[in-house]
Amino acid sequence: MEEMPAASDERPVHVLHPVHDQFNPLARLRTLVDTWTNASVHELDGVDHFLHGAHPRVAALATRLSDRD
Repeated sequence: MEEMPAASDERPVHVLHPVHDQFNPLARLRTLVDTWTNASVHELDGVDHFLHGAHPRVAALATRLSDRD
């Protein structure tokens, strides 16, 4: 597997991930992201891979995180 550029980026990397993702389990994602330089996982509770109904919440979190960094 080719390394992702985000893995070695010194800038903060925020990964937003649905807790109930039926294609990419949270534990699998954490195993990957835990090896990255400056990354954090933000869990999106109550939604699945397609984020149905969560778009406003995802947008608000992304805005909050980008304003913080």
